[in-house]
Amino acid sequence: MREDLQHKKIGPVEGLLYILAIVAVLALVVLGIGFIAYLLHRSYITIVSFVIIVIGATLLMRSRLQNYAYVLSRGYFILMRCLGSNEKVLLSTRIVDILWAGRLSQLPERYRKTPREKATFHRNEDFCCVVCRNQDGRERVALFSPGEKFWALLQEQMEKRQKKNAGEQPALDEFAAREAAVMTPSQQEGDQQRADAEDD
Repeated sequence: MREDLQHKKIGPVEGLLYILAIVAVLALVVLGIGFIAYLLHRSYITIVSFVIIVIGATLLMRSRLQNYAYVLSRGYFILMRCLGSNEKVLLSTRIVDILWAGRLSQLPERYRKTPREKATFHRNEDFCCVVCRNQDGRERVALFSPGEKFWALLQEQMEKRQKKNAGEQPALDEFAAREAAVMTPSQQEGDQQRADAEDD
């Protein structure tokens, strides 16, 4: 399942007015800074203003054009950042590696300082969040804004994976016990020696 979090689409007239407003603001900024540079006889101010304008335009484009996608597929939970046709994976983790899921306001104290990955452009919201463990063993908190259907499906798959793992563990323990029972004393001694060597 895939769910896209996108900015509200605007009509052609609103889009044109939006572009004209941006151009007008940039033109005023350029004229104002150019006038200040002329009065102070400091040409480098023009260069600095150009850099500021480029950075500002980039941030503005990202704030209005950057969207996000949430994916549940084959036991994986994936967060992506989308800009046009380009998609960048922010987080990809197995559902079995999710340690906790809930609202940000309910985040346990021990995860409050865990590094966060934000996959939403909403502000001042009680985000949905999951705490997961990467393949390198590091924990991360992912903040996102899914719909009710996606959130319910994620929790359902987490519950199924947990039940499946809980059911498989006794069988694995029983298999290990049978293997240990049929091993000869020399085999057990060899395994113990190898384990001791690995500990060293």
